[in-house]
Amino acid sequence: MKWRAACLAALLCAASLTGCAPREASATTYAMDTIVSQRVWGPQAQQACSEASRALSDFEAQFSLYAAGSDIEKINDAGPYS
Repeated sequence: MKWRAACLAALLCAASLTGCAPREASATTYAMDTIVSQRVWGPQAQQACSEASRALSDFEAQFSLYAAGSDIEKINDAGPYS
């Protein structure tokens, strides 16, 4: 659930950087077993897309079931709680 909140925060951050300027940027990435498409408008649209993509990558690295060194892997490697 934390990653969903984090993704929402990243997207809201990206949305807050937009304005009425006609500039548009888009990006499509694969994160958390999902294809993520972004379309952002504003004077800093490309920066917002890059930051949102970077945030998704960071959250995936931290919470992935499969990435070596992720928090989830560390919890699973610790074994059952007694």
